[in-house]
Amino acid sequence: MSPLLPPQVAQVLDVIASGDPVRLGVVAPGGYGKTAVLREIARAFEDAGVAATVVDDAHLLPDADLLSLRARVERGEESIVVAYRPWPRSRALAALAESLGRARPAVTLEPLTREQVRAVLPASSRGLVDFVHQQTGGVPRFVRRLAGLSTAEVTPEVVASFRADLEWLDADVQKYLLAAEAGAGLRLDLLGGLPGGDLYAVGDITDVGRATGLVA
Repeated sequence: MSPLLPPQVAQVLDVIASGDPVRLGVVAPGGYGKTAVLREIARAFEDAGVAATVVDDAHLLPDADLLSLRARVERGEESIVVAYRPWPRSRALAALAESLGRARPAVTLEPLTREQVRAVLPASSRGLVDFVHQQTGGVPRFVRRLAGLSTAEVTPEVVASFRADLEWLDADVQKYLLAAEAGAGLRLDLLGGLPGGDLYAVGDITDVGRATGLVA
């Protein structure tokens, strides 16, 4: 199994191989490897000859689809694995997550440790483990982007690769990310100016920003 994948995924793969049904949620911010986990799980289902529904980015689905998935989970007749970000979290997604959680605790993906970063870097870059880990915060997607560095300096090409991650974000979320980088990420009195002073909206923007995987 890839060193990018957390150990608890191995337990899920063993259950799949045994032929038992699996109903599971996989939750993490963007870039933490949800798609890689789903790829391994889908392959395990295929190898076991088990039909299953594997859904990525469920946080983007309309409520009707989420409620339909929940109903299928509640029936307990099939294997269903759903990956989603912690935000946005509609009532329909929260209900689906609750149903999945009753079947099996969700797999919550974490940043890579220093040792995991070392394991996934090519041999030519392993002298830069500390630098890559510090610059990426251990987020797997960003580790891969820095994996080819030969010196402890982020090149313009690597910086440019982050442009697409930022351009699709809402303007207020972009402002929050800049505020967080400037050290105001926990200062509600400062962040209150982002969406016109509405602190409830600030809370939503903060959650969206953290769910991007771009904070810290």
